[in-house]
Amino acid sequence: MYNSLMTEKELKVNKKVVIGFTGRIDSVVAAYLLKKQGYEVLAVAVIFFPRESEDLPPVINEDGGEVISDDFFCVNKLDDLTQIKAIAQKMGIGFFAVDASAEYKSVVGDKVIGARLVGLSFSPEYESHALLIDILISKAELLEASFIATGHFAKLSLPQNNKSIKVLSSNDLAHDQCDFLTKVKNSSFKKLKLPLADMRKLEVRKVASTLGFNVLGEKLSWGETVKNKNFGTFIRKRLPASMIKKGQVIDYVNDAYLFDHQGIHNFYIGQNKIKNENAIGLDPELMIADIHYSSGTIIVIKPDKLNCEKVIIKSLCYESDEDISKPCYVYLKRCDYGERYRGLLSIKNNGFAEFTFDNPQKIVLFRGESVTLLSHEGEGARIYGSGEVVVAGNVLEGKIKKFPQREEDIIEGEQVEKKVSDFLY
Repeated sequence: MYNSLMTEKELKVNKKVVIGFTGRIDSVVAAYLLKKQGYEVLAVAVIFFPRESEDLPPVINEDGGEVISDDFFCVNKLDDLTQIKAIAQKMGIGFFAVDASAEYKSVVGDKVIGARLVGLSFSPEYESHALLIDILISKAELLEASFIATGHFAKLSLPQNNKSIKVLSSNDLAHDQCDFLTKVKNSSFKKLKLPLADMRKLEVRKVASTLGFNVLGEKLSWGETVKNKNFGTFIRKRLPASMIKKGQVIDYVNDAYLFDHQGIHNFYIGQNKIKNENAIGLDPELMIADIHYSSGTIIVIKPDKLNCEKVIIKSLCYESDEDISKPCYVYLKRCDYGERYRGLLSIKNNGFAEFTFDNPQKIVLFRGESVTLLSHEGEGARIYGSGEVVVAGNVLEGKIKKFPQREEDIIEGEQVEKKVSDFLY
């Protein structure tokens, strides 16, 4: 296993390691373990906060008042550098800070805004963690450190053929973060140490309790972040008014109009407990299953009406020495979700692939969301690759349909061609 353990040869060459440091429990315990192993640990706080936010125009509501968005939506947000530095000092390790706000905006932030604008999903953890590793590599070169480290729950393995280092799932599947490393350059893994590779979250918490000082609280996952009521305002402040797409909310099963909305950027696929601008709530079981940008239409449906049998994946990225040219069984993992789904993977042309579930699932896979493909369901599963969802749903007459047939679409047991609204694909 190629993990955080330091060889005797490494100790003689260079004891210096740069660790991504947030002051939260995972990075603190990772730094502590490295120090116990004999490393000279240098803590680096990478700042992704968008400095342009202070110069953005205010958002004015219908009453003429300014809409305030106090929360910043950022993967790996650091709130207080003073506190983070104080924790590093208590641990007796060096501390540095890197302002990567411009890089984050370019690599991650603009994609978040663009996806939300057109009603797509986007999983920024993949890009943001790859960016974090790149920045740590660059900082390690400046500080003349041979290694970098993070507090990811994941494993690295060097196969006997020495072709490329493989990313594996961790021992704690509930907190597994192996998919966050799918877009990291393979060359970076040779320098990367993962001190928490063989640990579980419970064990990390026990170690933290012995340190004698408080660490910062856990950060919200991206899935929790986008549910914040202020997220729409965050997006709105970064868009010209001409790009705001208004439209209707439609109940698919009943083919019924529900209400007019003031911009699809205020909603996301998978959202439930939907309210209109007058704060009138719909049936809490109704969920947004699709957003159609060209018409501004938002489609809602109850999850129990859905079946997901097949997924089309694009931009499939996998290691060149993995032989998946023939159909093979893999496990699909969604970002921010713990479940793993077994199915048959078939590679198509131009970076596309088809994944067929062993059993239909009552889930909505969001257009644009990232998924990871694993060799098996349990600990130490090898990552085959990752990609983005194009479409997912039932297979009817050889085509993937996002939504079930409605009763009025079938006459006397025969399927009929029915003219549908432009919001349906």
